[in-house]
Amino acid sequence: MVDYSGQVVGMIGFIEKNNAQSFFLIPANKIKMIVNRAIAKELEKNPILGIYYIPISKTYVIENNLSISSGALIHSDSGQQGLAVLANSPAQKAGLKLGDIITAVGGKEVTAHNSLSELLYEHKKGEQVELTVLRDGQSMAVKVDL
Repeated sequence: MVDYSGQVVGMIGFIEKNNAQSFFLIPANKIKMIVNRAIAKELEKNPILGIYYIPISKTYVIENNLSISSGALIHSDSGQQGLAVLANSPAQKAGLKLGDIITAVGGKEVTAHNSLSELLYEHKKGEQVELTVLRDGQSMAVKVDL
């Protein structure tokens, strides 16, 4: 996608699932970051946390009567810890649990515009990062070696 002045601003794509099309946009700055990592042969240095999560949206907050407005909920449809936090992953080693809500990564708030995956991608495998986690209504800092 280009703007009126001819500057590339992003890439548009779509996926089809259950006979429904869903469109998405990847901003140019994110594409540039990934391409630069590929050129530098650093894709294997991408961080891995090892969780399944649901981005917390306004709708989710209302439906579940949450006291926060954004974050990433560590989740499993089955309600099993082992399906939400992968075995031997950095998340498991740091003590993250099913139902935890990650609200910040390295002091940057997890929001709809700053997703958990985007904030983690700013770091490299092997780095230590501090997550702000909400567990049972209490905020806590958790250090994770990615």
